[in-house]
Amino acid sequence: MTPVETSREEIEAVCLKALAVHGAAAENARAVASAIATAEADGNRVCGLYTCRSSAGTWRSERSLEKPFPK
Repeated sequence: MTPVETSREEIEAVCLKALAVHGAAAENARAVASAIATAEADGNRVCGLYTCRSSAGTWRSERSLEKPFPK
């Protein structure tokens, strides 16, 4: 497989869009997308892009709340 390089900002934008499309509240999507992009930039693949797919699936299946995370 050929490695693909992309910026942290691009990763965050794509994850944000994917999470929102699958029903995440905007505040939740921003927080999760930022964490995923940071993990990916740090080389942490376990908490990187793979997490975007599983997080989107969680919201799609309605196992998570649509309201923002508690502060």
